Amino acid sequence: MSSRRSRRYVADDGGGIEPNARERVFEMGYSQAHGRSVSVTDSEAGGARFEFDGVERDA
Repeated sequence: MSSRRSRRYVADDGGGIEPNARERVFEMGYSQAHGRSVSVTDSEAGGARFEFDGVERDA
């Protein structure tokens, strides 16, 4: 069985996170580990969207 790396995300329709505050979201935690990364942007519904890159999934 092979695995592929993909992007997953979680988004909501809340108040979102101001662009100038997005870097601080990750100050107390880890934003990259084992070849994966996490970023935050706007969701299409107006809230926050957290994107997870490098997530392994079975093919």
